[in-house]
Amino acid sequence: MKNGLLLMVDQALRLHGPFEGILGLGRPEVKMSGKAQVNRSAGELDIRVPGYAEKAGIRRFSMCFNREADGVLGLHTAEPSKRLESVGQIHWGVDFHGISIGEGNAKHRVKICDPKEKRADQEPGAEAKLRTICGLIPDSGTTMITGPENQLAELYMDICSNWERCQKAFEEVSKEMKDLQDQGMQVGGLSLTQHATVPEELADAFKKLQDILQAGKADAAASNTSSGDAADIADILGGAAGAEAKPQTQKDYMKANVFLLLLEHCADWAEGVDMDQELPKLNFHVAGLNGVQTELSLRPKNYIMTATADINVPEMKTLGGLTFQIERKKRGKVCMPAFQPAPFTTKLNGEVWIMGTPLFYEYTAHYDRGSADGKVKPSMAFTHVHEEPCGRCQDNRIVRGGHPALTQKKSEKTGVESLRQLTKAPIVRNLTSTHSL
Repeated sequence: MKNGLLLMVDQALRLHGPFEGILGLGRPEVKMSGKAQVNRSAGELDIRVPGYAEKAGIRRFSMCFNREADGVLGLHTAEPSKRLESVGQIHWGVDFHGISIGEGNAKHRVKICDPKEKRADQEPGAEAKLRTICGLIPDSGTTMITGPENQLAELYMDICSNWERCQKAFEEVSKEMKDLQDQGMQVGGLSLTQHATVPEELADAFKKLQDILQAGKADAAASNTSSGDAADIADILGGAAGAEAKPQTQKDYMKANVFLLLLEHCADWAEGVDMDQELPKLNFHVAGLNGVQTELSLRPKNYIMTATADINVPEMKTLGGLTFQIERKKRGKVCMPAFQPAPFTTKLNGEVWIMGTPLFYEYTAHYDRGSADGKVKPSMAFTHVHEEPCGRCQDNRIVRGGHPALTQKKSEKTGVESLRQLTKAPIVRNLTSTHSL
């Protein structure tokens, strides 16, 4: 091995599925208070092992992904102009100020992670400057974007409110629910993560929703309408995420389910549709320890994904002169938000979100490990692909120009074909510290 470096560590890892190794580009270690230290088993030696970047003398590096080509890991990269000092002391992490939906003056703020709020259980003292209402970890090793289930429910409701097709469908379903209640029928709740089982008393309401889905298709009368069956999706996303989601009202919760159902039936309405024009943009508001703030905006093509799942297709059969309806399972395309419930709460940084691969398809993430003397703190910066294309590696250097063939190919795609496909169970980071990021 010429001009190379090999550093191997024997350590047990709790990982499921295929795994190729860890490069070791985590945040530099810092001295923490006793309560922040990870407990070690009796007799285990506290041995510090230097990471790859430290041993190789790499201070700055960057990471980004391409849709239909390899991503780019840059080493010894240039210093970015807008640095956000890492709030996280264990992980690369920033202060998370919540999410807004839309663009320009029409942005709507989701009621989560408001920095004006104060958590009563957050600890005072010397670490007060590190305190946040919420935190966010940019992590290229996590497939989806993870967050608390109740906050995801709030986000889904607000996306639906700002998505014309979803708002219209919700109004139709709400009217049906009201009619049922006026008739004295009790309408039961629906689970956010197991939304595909339609209660009998809501069958007519969801039939109307399916009619709305078909309204945009030229040959609606001739097309087969699939009924909800997302058991495969639940398996892909890890099944039910628990019963912690408690939206404000049953009506609000219904809106979140309409959003999920619309995406599940995307094959019925998305053909020829520009998904970036169809759904609203999401803006993640983040800040560094140095007070620098920025927005990380995700286009729908990066926060909506597609997968192949079993769906029920109704068919009319004739037997002995009698016509009756049966359902047949077939494999079909469904869509889903690139979000996954994963509760992670810390005493110092509140609810913590993990921003996985969708971020790295939209931005090049720059990392600075800081100076050895501590004068320059570890920091991050994010450059949008429109300003700095991910590019490719060529002759041991980064060429930021895109691949013309791939760019043209991507620009021509619409509907479900324009979305990233989820082909296996997503990877979720297992965070263990309950004190801070």
